[in-house]
Amino acid sequence: MTGKKKSNWFYCVLLTATMAMILLSCSGASDKWMGTVDATFKYRPDDHTTTVFDVPRGTKSYTAGLVAGDRVLAVDGADLTSVSLGEVLAAMNGPVGSVAVVTVQRGAEVIDLEVERMREKKKDKKSD
Repeated sequence: MTGKKKSNWFYCVLLTATMAMILLSCSGASDKWMGTVDATFKYRPDDHTTTVFDVPRGTKSYTAGLVAGDRVLAVDGADLTSVSLGEVLAAMNGPVGSVAVVTVQRGAEVIDLEVERMREKKKDKKSD
């Protein structure tokens, strides 16, 4: 049963991340460089909560003060406490160099952090 729960969670995350990418590609912003907050997030579909999973040292998110364990409440004022992972990821995205105001809960404290969006890193395709 544990394996089935992990499998369902994995497919839920994969599906919502794919949906976010499709929404972005259809948004008419394909001629502009799009960026995102350079951190990874953990989503719990059972209660629709998103927390920061990892913030690599030296990134804009790290410099802004985002830390693992922060619960994401809002981005740019848009409430993200009861939405899908796709909606959270879409809110993180915007033009490269623009600033996302990420509102997080850290313990009992609510903090607004200004995080500059960075160009998403793409994996290189191996040539055959």
